[in-house]
Amino acid sequence: MVKNALLSCISLFTINSTFAETKINVLLNENNINPYDKNAPSNTSIVIDSAVFGQLLSINNNNEIVPELLENAFYDDNEKEYVLQLKKNIYFHNKRLATAHDLEFSLLRLFFTKEKSHGRGALNNIYGLEKIEKQGLTKFISGVVPGVRVVNDYTVRVKLIAPDPDFLYMLTHSSFSLVPLEELKDNYIEWKTFPIGAGSFAILAPGYEKGVVKLKKTNASLKQAPDLIHFYTKNVEQINYDVSLIKLSEEKQKKYKTFISELPVGAFGLTFTNVNPLGNSLEFRQFVQKALNREELNKKVFAHTPVYESFPRSSWGNHKLKNPYDPEAAKKLFQSFPKKYQEKEWKVSVYSSGNEIKGNKKFLLDEIQKQLAEYGFKITYILFKEQFLPKEIAEQVPFDIASFQVDKYDHLFKFARLLNSGSDEFVKPLFDRKLEDLYNNALTSETKEQKSQIIDELSEYVHEQAYWVPLLERKSVIYYDPKTIETLAHKGEQLNDFFASRVVMKNKR
Repeated sequence: MVKNALLSCISLFTINSTFAETKINVLLNENNINPYDKNAPSNTSIVIDSAVFGQLLSINNNNEIVPELLENAFYDDNEKEYVLQLKKNIYFHNKRLATAHDLEFSLLRLFFTKEKSHGRGALNNIYGLEKIEKQGLTKFISGVVPGVRVVNDYTVRVKLIAPDPDFLYMLTHSSFSLVPLEELKDNYIEWKTFPIGAGSFAILAPGYEKGVVKLKKTNASLKQAPDLIHFYTKNVEQINYDVSLIKLSEEKQKKYKTFISELPVGAFGLTFTNVNPLGNSLEFRQFVQKALNREELNKKVFAHTPVYESFPRSSWGNHKLKNPYDPEAAKKLFQSFPKKYQEKEWKVSVYSSGNEIKGNKKFLLDEIQKQLAEYGFKITYILFKEQFLPKEIAEQVPFDIASFQVDKYDHLFKFARLLNSGSDEFVKPLFDRKLEDLYNNALTSETKEQKSQIIDELSEYVHEQAYWVPLLERKSVIYYDPKTIETLAHKGEQLNDFFASRVVMKNKR
């Protein structure tokens, strides 16, 4: 009897252990800012987005497109349209069934708002978008844009200005995944409570509070993923973090393994303002372009690479432009400036979600300040917390220093911010007809080869005009505890950022 009782206790313990919820703590940053606020840094908001919204499509290690929330996605050669077929029985976290009308809204919502958004440029080749502006619409109406057509409850057809070989790759971004209209505020950017999607994790009420947002797994098929995830935006001494996106103290850092992405996820550089006399001067822009030593900058940081042109490293064979660093030419350009510009101490804007600059970013800013001072150009930094530079600051600064999220499929998209229609109103060149024409020619290219050739021309022109000075590419660095996490992704999955759904827990294999 004692033996049977003991076996029963062991059996009960085994069952309870098997079904016990697993939880991980993830440190996003130390800025104590809501990670899904519209002004949150993109490298942290993308972590929340991927967990809550999921993806319409994803990319495996062979660069093949894999269906996620979509059942199928393909190009119809006869109709010259993309066909997007949604999986049946997909439910939002508010328990409502998702349909093709939700897919239509999710693809178009950024065009039905007056709010600025970097994401608009990624899908601005959809046919018929101009009808929204012509009708003055700021509220979504289904069927207004002829290029996005609902066929039935689960199918949407998308017609572009010209076939784009990268269109389906752009749909792998979580920012274009399914969202329920009724949970968004009227501007379709901000949430009434907190983000609600159809991804593998749902945010628990009340949402972000006291430096943490808690998520619960909703996808039962992800048996090896954690059941609960607590995302922190402040470093609490008493908490053991299973994953950290920032480097911790030397003592704490000892327990972590380090993951470094194969491809770059960010680009760090300077963009000139258009409401400041120096920002509009070609000679000044060329001075900055030639004055900065990228190799020296790269020595100050980890997991970065010097870069000389405006799109990321990829299979397209980029990085054709030479290093523009030329201190002698830079010195001559600076000496040609009026005395009042040489002697003045200039302010330079830097986005910061927190009240101070830390880590790699501080090392880079200090080095930029030091290098420019060697020529006699003196700068101090002014911080701002909005996603877009306010005019009152833009008028004071000749250039803005920022990082941009990139991937190897967004070659043309990143040039969109330099256009006259770019969302960052004061951090782009004045209207330039050649720039606009090159972009539009690339946008309407019908083959990948033609598109690639024109983008090369576009990149060379941006470099020639020094509209943007790229400095470094940044790879993703993730620290994780091997005692609780087996791996950050399953075999065959492409990993560049932290994806909650891909984590394999140590005790769930």
